[in-house]
Amino acid sequence: MSNITPFFAGLAFFYFASCSAPQTENKVEATAPAVTEDTSAADAAAPGTVYVLQKEQSLVQWTGSNKFTPKKHSGTLQLAEGSFSVKDNHLSGGNFVADMHSISAPGDEYTDGLKKVGYLVNHLKSADFFDVEKFPTATFTITAVKPLEGNPEYTHEVTGNMTIKGITKAITFPAKVEITGSELKASTVFTIDRSQWEVKYGSETFFPDLVKDKLIRNEVELRLNLVAEAG
Repeated sequence: MSNITPFFAGLAFFYFASCSAPQTENKVEATAPAVTEDTSAADAAAPGTVYVLQKEQSLVQWTGSNKFTPKKHSGTLQLAEGSFSVKDNHLSGGNFVADMHSISAPGDEYTDGLKKVGYLVNHLKSADFFDVEKFPTATFTITAVKPLEGNPEYTHEVTGNMTIKGITKAITFPAKVEITGSELKASTVFTIDRSQWEVKYGSETFFPDLVKDKLIRNEVELRLNLVAEAG
């Protein structure tokens, strides 16, 4: 994957619970925002092909958990828009935006019934978590992409700026990118620390004296599946 923009992503994030943390090994560390190299002159000379995100076929899935109780929640987040540029059959830029109003949390054994699901979703949208009224979108912007050699699961290492609740941090994660004719597909699974974007509810980072059964893990697993078509 070469360069992706506004996302979330995070994005992000949610009301969780489970005695086991998200299982992905791709735990990313957020750092100061990366600086995007100015490539406007090169782009003007060789703009490449633009691939437009297909919203109906693209999705962000999330999973979060309680730190000491056997509970977990998962759901989805819809993407509002995005585009990618491809040069010489390699992803070289792009962007996507997540619609935070679209946060969903399908019922499971821990949220049985529409009433409980509705409460959970409304809580995630509140100021306790993502303050969706104030921050309706989350974004991701790619700043660098490197090919991964000999990795059976992923093809590229992607670095970019993720903005959640108006806070921008740089993250790096592995991704699988496939470009076939007029279609681009990109997928990845990684875990972020929600506290780095000031998502505070139930976090021991902000509430160290909170009783154990009320603590919610900082780690949130994100699973991205993106589809784009040449415009």
